[in-house]
Amino acid sequence: MENQRYTSVEGVLYNKVMDELIAYPGGRQEGAVLGSVTSVGENAFEGGSIVTIDLTECTNLAEIKYQAFYDCNNLKKVYLAENIPLTTIGSEVFCNCYNLETMDLSKCADLVTIGSSAFCNCYNLETMDLTKCVNLTSIGGSAFNYCSRLETMDLSQCIKLTSIGTQAFSYCSRLKSIQIALENAQYASEDGVLYNKDKTRLLAYPAGKREQSIVLSVESIGEYAFEGASIEKLDLLECTKLKKIESYAFYNCHLKEISLLDSLNTIGYCAFEYVPLQAIYYYGTYRDYSKVNVSEWSYMFSRNPKFYCMKISFTLHPKSKNYVLPGEVQPITVTVSRGTDKNGNPAGTVSYQWYQSKEGLNEKGTLIPGATEATYIPQTEEGITYYYCEATNECNGYKYTVVSKAATIGIEYYMDCSEFEMYIQNVITKIQSGAYVENIKLKTYKSYVYACQYKIQEKKIESQEEIVAAMRKIFNMERNLTEKDQTGRVIIEKGSSENAGAEEGQPEDTKAEEGQPEDTKVEEGQPEDPKVEKEQSENPEAEEGQPENVELGKE
Repeated sequence: MENQRYTSVEGVLYNKVMDELIAYPGGRQEGAVLGSVTSVGENAFEGGSIVTIDLTECTNLAEIKYQAFYDCNNLKKVYLAENIPLTTIGSEVFCNCYNLETMDLSKCADLVTIGSSAFCNCYNLETMDLTKCVNLTSIGGSAFNYCSRLETMDLSQCIKLTSIGTQAFSYCSRLKSIQIALENAQYASEDGVLYNKDKTRLLAYPAGKREQSIVLSVESIGEYAFEGASIEKLDLLECTKLKKIESYAFYNCHLKEISLLDSLNTIGYCAFEYVPLQAIYYYGTYRDYSKVNVSEWSYMFSRNPKFYCMKISFTLHPKSKNYVLPGEVQPITVTVSRGTDKNGNPAGTVSYQWYQSKEGLNEKGTLIPGATEATYIPQTEEGITYYYCEATNECNGYKYTVVSKAATIGIEYYMDCSEFEMYIQNVITKIQSGAYVENIKLKTYKSYVYACQYKIQEKKIESQEEIVAAMRKIFNMERNLTEKDQTGRVIIEKGSSENAGAEEGQPEDTKAEEGQPEDTKVEEGQPEDPKVEKEQSENPEAEEGQPENVELGKE
């Protein structure tokens, strides 16, 4: 009696009208399918020994159903006809086909759906050409999970794509790029990374991409986005809008270090499960971190990583101050509140750099060479000058920098005639005490000071302006002298190249005389250069500051 529902041809089971293949003998390694077939039924080849399957006669093939080739461990090649109307590859169709090498979908312009886990665990699948699949709308979750040899996923022509399931490309250990069509209304890609359309949610980071590339607009890192990823270091400090790390976001990836901003407010369930984290750099205080909604089961600290709170803050004093020279100028000081680890211990090393600004701003100032301590004594000219400090906390290559507000420092010079006479006498006393190294700069300085003393004694002082100008010149010239300590050893040469900031911008006549050798320092106890003495004796005007030639206060 003839069966009303099924039929078989060469041992292969079909439905009665032979448009659906229902079961293929598991012991066969090769075979062909009737050209009348429009669908391959559920589990039709499951667990079979088939190595190559030829579907080229199936010119009307429209659907490959659930688990059709599931667990066909020996399957290597599947051949399809040109321009077939295939619309659906069901869930788990080729799942666990470990040796599948070729599945050419470039001829399937009508393909609409690739089901969940459709190619999961196809370890040897090297290419997946979907560039002609212009009608593709859905890629199911885990669809290409563990396709270890895939290097690119080109979806740049899939304009109608509206759904990509979670874990669709997880554990593709060689995958470096996922490309999305610019015209796609649902998704976007940049530098191979998959995002939602407005790039506020990171959806999938290619597992084979070892270098970091994340757009700054990201507000959340999606579920399983970094699952199985090979990246080991992730710096999210420029992602200032990042607020949420979703559940399983970094599940089972290779991440060892991560830096996070204090804009973060949520860390989800199992976000860091099976992640070998060694260090977390949090750019806030521990108090800030305690306000983050961290799932009890985030596994963030399951491997006991070091946790550093990098944020520092400081205060500036004084914020504004006026000085009258030659009185003492007090230092500007910043007091720093240090970053800590999770136990409250200081984290990192703080360094300082001072800047000078003429506009009262704490940016785009001029770096002051050598000004690298928490305190700085202003080396300023008469008038108003602004200073600010940049403090940086550095820990294992990670840095947190804060900038102070600008301090306003005013300098003016004032002295009457009797005070000036006393000031000159004190300067001469210091010169005679041997406080400075003998060199050309000191000789010029002495000449000018003695010239000033002579004019005072001769009562040739003409005005307050003249006194102030002379005092200013002495003050500035003294900055360029080389001082000695109590043992006679050199302690600092104020005008040396190592402190170029002190000399920069000084009046020209505070420099060594033109034509003199660049290095005019004389080592202690060594005779001065006889050539210099000879040149000076032959040219009595070479020694600036002789009483008869000096105009007091001229600069």
